[in-house]
Amino acid sequence: MANFTKKNSGIILSPAVERKINQLADAYFNLTQKKITITDGTRTAAEQAVQVFNKIMANDLTIYLNHRAANQIKAAFDLARSQGKSKADTLKAMTAVIERQIQDGVFLSRHLTGRAFDVRNNDMTPRQKAAFKQVAQTIGGVTLLEETRPPHFHMQLI
Repeated sequence: MANFTKKNSGIILSPAVERKINQLADAYFNLTQKKITITDGTRTAAEQAVQVFNKIMANDLTIYLNHRAANQIKAAFDLARSQGKSKADTLKAMTAVIERQIQDGVFLSRHLTGRAFDVRNNDMTPRQKAAFKQVAQTIGGVTLLEETRPPHFHMQLI
């Protein structure tokens, strides 16, 4: 029986990510008797555009290490907004930029490559968060970034 659940049935996990989640979830459960919840997995360009849109609205693009790619997407956002475009049309413009980047081999997030996933942590106590971080370090093969908007652990396969 899996020691993790998906926030919803639309979350897609690559086989490599699912194997890693099972390792992490089993070890975490052994320590805490608590299952983890996966809140995001592999994303399409359109799904990534929504995430970037939300980060722009929160004034928090610093999360993206590829500043050039993030700024290209932000430029599409700025242009669409300056033209009075709707949110849907703004997202279409941002998606088009992300699709071009993918065609050029540029991936703003490993979510786009099936090598990242997010773990809910707003239901974890400080001790449980520490246990999860310890498990991730012990098992290895992942990097962990604790994000605050919204709160979660962003995990990437190494």
